[in-house]
Amino acid sequence: MISTHDPLGHRPHGTTRGTVKLAAGGLPWEIEEAPVAEVGVHGRTPGGQCSSGYQDATPAWIAVPAPDPEGIRTWMDRRARGQWTLGSERRGPREAGPGNPVDEGPGSKEEGGVMRRGWTSLLLASVLAAAVIAVSLASASSASRHVSRLHVIERATTDTVVDLTANGDSTGDLLTFHNDLYDETNSDLVGYSHGECVRIEVGVSWECRWVNQFENGSITVEGPFFDARHSALAITGGTGEYRDAHGSMKLAARDEAGTEYDFIFRILVE
Repeated sequence: MISTHDPLGHRPHGTTRGTVKLAAGGLPWEIEEAPVAEVGVHGRTPGGQCSSGYQDATPAWIAVPAPDPEGIRTWMDRRARGQWTLGSERRGPREAGPGNPVDEGPGSKEEGGVMRRGWTSLLLASVLAAAVIAVSLASASSASRHVSRLHVIERATTDTVVDLTANGDSTGDLLTFHNDLYDETNSDLVGYSHGECVRIEVGVSWECRWVNQFENGSITVEGPFFDARHSALAITGGTGEYRDAHGSMKLAARDEAGTEYDFIFRILVE
């Protein structure tokens, strides 16, 4: 194709020029009609003789792209958005209708909403699954544990304080004992206790460790023993039926003289 567009803004003699829009993509073109004899490679000569030596009186239609004021890139962008169609008219964005759905692309609000709903559902399902697993584990753990309560009474008949400093009640003094244990009615002998305590704070507390021996096994406890209030000690182990025992023991004086004590065990056995 030979363009008749002159860089200086002139046209060949006898040409006609108009602008049409072809169906090929809606791109505007300018159509020029001119005898090819008037168009030369190096210039024009009178009488229709081209400087190249060719002469032809047959007119030819020459399509020249018209300048696009918004640029080819703008045209391509609009075509991609549906603002240019395959006809010769420029249109705005297509309107959705029963036969003309509008595809808003992968970033549409509808698709984004679906994705958000999908992620929300997935997150909710994960949380629910984690909760079910936690409850199942807790239930299985509880089902595998046996909790029992044992109440005995100690008769403190052998408590002996060893004064290590020879100046009365003082930090570091030692308390030893091996006392009988009776059932909660305080009538039947069921075992015995034996252990030791170290004075920690004068007039306040001892730190103790001892074993409570029964016919079916033993329970070891350790913790503070307070002079003027109830105490709670940890079950740290055992033997026999209590070999896997853990839990706690409450200690409470039954009288102000401290001659008898309640030992109330809460025993957890796997």
